[in-house]
Amino acid sequence: MRVSVRMLALGCAAMAPMALVSACGSAPDPETSSAATYTAAACPSPNVPGVPQLDLGPDFSCGTLTVPEDRSRPDGRRIDLA
Repeated sequence: MRVSVRMLALGCAAMAPMALVSACGSAPDPETSSAATYTAAACPSPNVPGVPQLDLGPDFSCGTLTVPEDRSRPDGRRIDLA
């Protein structure tokens, strides 16, 4: 099965924020700060159904990044990004 460049790019783009946040150390309390927060979670298996080439393997961690929906309103509604 061939993996499209677009699918591969989407997978990489989805992982970049998680890698950045996990490298920054502990996250602030979402109730007292407008900054992004990271919560670790189990990685899905398979990562992309039907595309085993995109499975992450044991060297990766997964989670949820919680950010303000509108960065100009940091105390407004927040959304979760896998």
